[in-house]
This record gives sequence, C-alpha cells and structure tokens, in this order.
Amino acid sequence: MDNVIVCVVQQKMRLPADLADFESELRRFLRVAQAKGAQLIVFPELAGMMAAPPLLNGLRAGLLKQADRGRQSRVNFWERARSKMAAGTAGLLGSDFQRELGRLLDQNSQTLWDSYAELFGRLAQEVSATIVAGSLYTVDSVDGGIRNVATVFGPQGAVLGQQSRVVMAGENAALAEAGDGWGAISTPVGRIGLLLGSDVLYPETGRILAYQGAEMLISLGACTEPALYHRLRAGLLARVQENQLYGAISFTVGYNPFTPGETEPFIGRSAICAPLEFTNRYTGIMAEVGAETTEGILTAAWDFAALRQLWEAGAVPVRRTIPLAIAAPILTSIYQRGAGQLPSPSDAVTPLSLPAPTEASEDISPPATPEAPAALDSRPTNPDRPVSLDDLPVMASSEAPLEPLAEEVLEGTSEPATEQEPAKPRRWPWQR
Repeated sequence: MDNVIVCVVQQKMRLPADLADFESELRRFLRVAQAKGAQLIVFPELAGMMAAPPLLNGLRAGLLKQADRGRQSRVNFWERARSKMAAGTAGLLGSDFQRELGRLLDQNSQTLWDSYAELFGRLAQEVSATIVAGSLYTVDSVDGGIRNVATVFGPQGAVLGQQSRVVMAGENAALAEAGDGWGAISTPVGRIGLLLGSDVLYPETGRILAYQGAEMLISLGACTEPALYHRLRAGLLARVQENQLYGAISFTVGYNPFTPGETEPFIGRSAICAPLEFTNRYTGIMAEVGAETTEGILTAAWDFAALRQLWEAGAVPVRRTIPLAIAAPILTSIYQRGAGQLPSPSDAVTPLSLPAPTEASEDISPPATPEAPAALDSRPTNPDRPVSLDDLPVMASSEAPLEPLAEEVLEGTSEPATEQEPAKPRRWPWQR
C-alpha cells in the first residue's frame, strides 16, 4: 500500500465502571479517525489497562472506581463530593490500583486478555482499520511471566502480532518482566516496528526493526517526568531519521493510577513523524498535539512511494551507504564486552584494530528497498523471539547478501560459534 492515513490518539487514563464504559471511551476517538479515513490507528502505552477495572470486584476496587469518577470533567458537585469521600476511604484501607491489578493478574489474567482482545478486535473490524491497541499487562502462558504487551489487530479483527516492552523502569519494573526482543509485524498497511516506553531510546532497536523490513516505527509512551517525555520524543525522531522511516508516538496523559498516593500525572505530546525532508522547516514533525495534559487526536498521510524514492535518490541515501564493513567489527568488539560494560577512559583512546579491506567488503551493494506488501507476509512474526539471520535479508541487497556479516555481529568473532539449542517460542494467550 503506497498511501496510508495514520491516526494517533492521546488518551487519558480512567478506571471505567464496566466494559461498556471503556468501549464508549474508545469510540469517541474511533469516530473521528473513521471520519478522517484512517487506515492505521494508534493508542498509547497502558491504555489497554482500562479493560481491567470492570473486572475488579470488592469494596476496595469499588472505592477506587468511585474516586476516579470525580476526576471526569462532566460530573456534578455531589458526584465530586462522593468521589473525594471514596478516595479518602480507599486511602485509609490501603487500596491502590496497582495492588488490585496484581491480584487480578494472579487470579483471572485470561479473562482480562479475553475482554481486551474481544473489544479491540471487534472495533478494528467495525472501522475496517489496523489498530495498534494500547498496551496492557498480561501473562505469558509459557513461563508465567507478566509483561507489558501491545497488540496489533487487523481490519478483520484478528491479532496480527504483539510486542512486549524490553527496557523496564519505574512502575513497569515493579509490575512486569522484560521481553526478549523486537520483531516487525506484517499488516495490510505495511510492516510495523513497535517500541514501548524506553525501548525507543536505543539506536539498535530501530536498526533491528529496519533490517526486519519495518516501514514505520510506532512508539507508545506513558511518562510522568517531563525530561523522560522529551527524551522519548527525541528518541523517535532520531530512530526515524537514522533509518529513513515514518514514525508515530502516542502518549497516555492525565491521572496516573499505577503509583499509590498522590503522584505526578502522565504527560506528553503525541506526534506523527517523517524523515525531515518531508516536513516543514525540516523538523521531522508532520503533526503534534498542542498540550501535554489534554486528550487529542492527530492524522497525517504517509506516502511510501515517496519514501522509497528517498531511499534511492536522497542527498545522503543512508540506507544504501551504511558503512557495514567498517561498523560491524567495531560494534562486535563493543558488544562482546557485555551489557553495561562501558569502555574505561584508557580504552577509549585506544583505536580498535580494523581488518584489512577484503574483496567481499568492497563489493557490498546498497540495501534493496522492500516493496510495501500487498498482502500479509506469510512468515511468522512472533515479536518476542531474538532476531534471527532469516530476518536480516529483508533490508539487505540481493546482490551481496549480508548474512555472514550479520552472523559475526550477532555471534561474535573471537571464538568459534557453537551450536545452540533453539529458543522455545513464546506463546501468548491468543496463540493457544
């Protein structure tokens, strides 16, 4: 598909009384997106957790939901008064949403997933669009770990793929475990690379997804610190420009129920991005929400034919001229030092010895420009498996395949490779 209209939602977190209440919240945004002809609709990080409060029962959960009603804009004086009383009582009883959520995941995680999947799948089918649903915490049916996972639903309502958050921090680290990799997801609008939270801050994540054929990078965020919000925004802009892809970032805003007591609200300005050559004043921003604390919705048109032309004819076609023969040995040496093992000052001034140029390195050809898929890719797109060599040729040149070079980067060159038992694929509830 050469032209795609994308819609990005900036949404407030609420504790709906029931699933019908949550569905009504989603439809507010979907009506606007449908009127704009959106083919891809993106909801923010943790927005899927609004499917959880309707499943919470008991006095404590009821008090939390009553307290949340007073935060809504269209409530009367008496409703606000009851809300404050409920909030005070909930505090005296030591109630908080994070604790109630933990109980739900321990006792009834499958029901939470079923409610979430049924609702977003049905809505995607109704609006005939691909929906990146807001992430939620769910249980891995293989190892029992809780992970923060975003799910992509196709226009027929089916699950097309999932992506878990890998870099954990703050409330996420207290509630969930890290995922173990990134994988591009095939959809009718193109291959999507999903980056949750702090995952977007690392150059490697965008490059891995680009090598897997991603044509767009979608970032989901939920930030309470202004500095972190700006870092995520700057990170997406950098990943988009580095890999010459389209991008979008969607933020949750407003009340933060995940930290007990009075806490800072979620903030952010959702945006739709493109290589700077496609934007006014070369900012990289196509559209952006005007305020950090209010809800909003953005739309923009992505021209993938023009993007592929940029790959070929740009002033500096970075996708074609990436110096892999030079970068691969250096990065291999750095990565082999291990996670968190940064070079010391004395190491930093010692240049790394590079191998002499070989005929193979001189013949590296520009990466091929993958065509936008007319139909779903038949290859499996389990996003939580490690990157394999089968993924890399999607971005590589057919004249000079990069498998040997990529194998050195992934496995190292200091010791002979040893045969390893293949990792057991993760299975989420929807894959049962």
